[in-house]
Amino acid sequence: MLALYIGVSVAHAAVPVITSELEVVAVVGEPFSYQIQAEHGPLGYSVINIPYWLKRDGARLQGTSEQIGKWTMQLLALNADGVSESVELTVQVLNGKATHAPAVFDGKQSVASSISKEDS
Repeated sequence: MLALYIGVSVAHAAVPVITSELEVVAVVGEPFSYQIQAEHGPLGYSVINIPYWLKRDGARLQGTSEQIGKWTMQLLALNADGVSESVELTVQVLNGKATHAPAVFDGKQSVASSISKEDS
């Protein structure tokens, strides 16, 4: 007796996973742009609690803040298999006269800022 086996490969469903940086810095009065990145073929994105000064075009957020502050929003990505878990994006807007350089603590990037004072 001869047996014939046919194997069928089934792809596992994979909802998107957002992989872009979630703590970023902008400078007052300067154009800001942020690209949402995700794995597993996202077809669309959602941004909840987007600040008034940012506009979304697909996966890109862009705009210019006229005030310093900290804005937090939730990002989601979706594809045919479902919706990603919500992640929190924080945009810290700093004064344009401040100098800032990234510092790394426990594998996470943080921002250190200092303001230079001119002698009178």
